[in-house]
Amino acid sequence: MKSNDAVSTRVPLVLFGVPFDNVNFEEAVGWVAERIRSGRPACVTTPNLDFLSQAWRDPELQRILIESDLVIADGWPIVAASSRFGPRLKERVTGSDLTPRLAERAAREGWRVYLLGGREGVPERAAAALKARYPKLKVVGTFSPPYAPLHEMNHEDLRRRLREAAPDLLLVAFGAPKQEKWINMHFRDWDVPVAIGVGGTFDFLAGTQRRAPRAFQKLRMEWLWRMLSDPKRLAGRYARNAAFLLGASHRIAKARRTPDAEVPPAESKLPWDRVGAVFRMMPSLARERNAAAWVAETVKEITPARPSVVIDLGERPWLSSLELGAMIEVRKGCREAGGEFVAVRPRPKVHRVLSTCRLDHYMEVLADAATACSLLEKRAAWKTGAGVEVESGRMRVRLPRELTAVEVPGLRSRCEAMWEQWRPLESCEIDASGLDFLDSAAVGMLAGLKKRADVDGVAWSCHGFGEKPLRILRVARVEKILVTG
Repeated sequence: MKSNDAVSTRVPLVLFGVPFDNVNFEEAVGWVAERIRSGRPACVTTPNLDFLSQAWRDPELQRILIESDLVIADGWPIVAASSRFGPRLKERVTGSDLTPRLAERAAREGWRVYLLGGREGVPERAAAALKARYPKLKVVGTFSPPYAPLHEMNHEDLRRRLREAAPDLLLVAFGAPKQEKWINMHFRDWDVPVAIGVGGTFDFLAGTQRRAPRAFQKLRMEWLWRMLSDPKRLAGRYARNAAFLLGASHRIAKARRTPDAEVPPAESKLPWDRVGAVFRMMPSLARERNAAAWVAETVKEITPARPSVVIDLGERPWLSSLELGAMIEVRKGCREAGGEFVAVRPRPKVHRVLSTCRLDHYMEVLADAATACSLLEKRAAWKTGAGVEVESGRMRVRLPRELTAVEVPGLRSRCEAMWEQWRPLESCEIDASGLDFLDSAAVGMLAGLKKRADVDGVAWSCHGFGEKPLRILRVARVEKILVTG
């Protein structure tokens, strides 16, 4: 769930599997200002069409975009397509235009700004350009780290620099999706109120890359200017993005044309209290105000005793972008409470659109409520089974269903404590048979354990990964390094 701020009453619009906050430039800057005043860490993402294309292939990137605190549409095709699936997005909010507006507000309010990333010398030149425009701007640091794959970066050095600089606003230019994954690994437990991935914005500010002339921008042809300026690098990307947009739009349209069919009748008197779940019917939500009220009412019912929510979709012939956004907001509430979100009894076209947009990677979609009840019982049993144990010099790590930056610190500490207590170990076994999702923080933890096993001469075994976790390992290019069977 989004925090109680300027955007918290809004329900995002889900387009191609990613929820976008329906804000304009002024509202986006206002949201950042309020979040900085609150001091609570936040992650802001600015997806364009290339992000969406990558997110369909990379479950971790889609999860990051879904769970970001503010998601703004940096792509005209996304704005243009929005009206086909529900309410229309107000406008395109580009990262390249948002950064100077944030710098202007920062100069006015005294925010401390840090520029991280880009080629050597570029963040310094970008900072100088911003200070020339806004002399009162407080730039408290710039740094361009040497290139390294995400899990091989010197994360502690970067965190040390940020601790010493204590910025209010962090602009990260590692390129997508590396910058989003790096921010997601760290933002929850640092003291930086707002971190934003800004891609190539530093190059535009520094003058190392020219932005399209105003005429191209007004005609919404900035992509053409960029492609003609660097065809070797961008022609293939834009061709893939165009193919993605056409293909994804066709698939969703095809899902909408799927013949309707009856679904199993709704079960009654299932033991939802016993499995710790709230059961709700999915209503028709045509207006943002109604959607926000339904989300608030549903999330209010989530308690430590009932952290999960089961939503019955049987009466919904289709789901708009707003209704999908409402479901995702409730899913976030469940996750914060340590619970599950399950959608049951979807009609064929609803099930197909959830699958097409990869949203069935983020929430369980089941044929009936009885199956959901059984699943929640099994998930509760698995939670009690995950953990670390050592017997006769053999350490066994049973991974939880989700292993992310939230869970990694605790599991890493237990592994390190066991390793020291029982050394020398003979073997280390990683059991991923119950794992459904992991992120880059988890990949880094597993890579660290593997490296330690190699150094200490400990036999390594890592097995049981399902298709979705394996896909994440392949994207990170560590499958062959970590997985043994």
